[in-house]
Amino acid sequence: MIFRNARPRWRMKGVFIALSALLLNFGSVAFAQETIKIGLIGPMKFIPGEHIWWAGSLATKEINEAGGITIKGKTYKIELAKADSNEILSLPDAVSA
Repeated sequence: MIFRNARPRWRMKGVFIALSALLLNFGSVAFAQETIKIGLIGPMKFIPGEHIWWAGSLATKEINEAGGITIKGKTYKIELAKADSNEILSLPDAVSA
């Protein structure tokens, strides 16, 4: 419960920056699809992971409501995938995630 008092704003900003970087640098595989899948990884069973997922979901919702992302005249929607790293309790789980 240590995380409830901490302010995770820097984590939300980090998620937005990572999301932006992924959108700018995704590979040619995404061009063949109409959705771009972005994975969010973190300790999802704890407060920091919940905030990562919340921030990513909020950014995805805003981008998709604005019409998605247009690349070379084609519009793409964003879809998120969640992965639990469990890094707080288990280092091997974090490495495998």
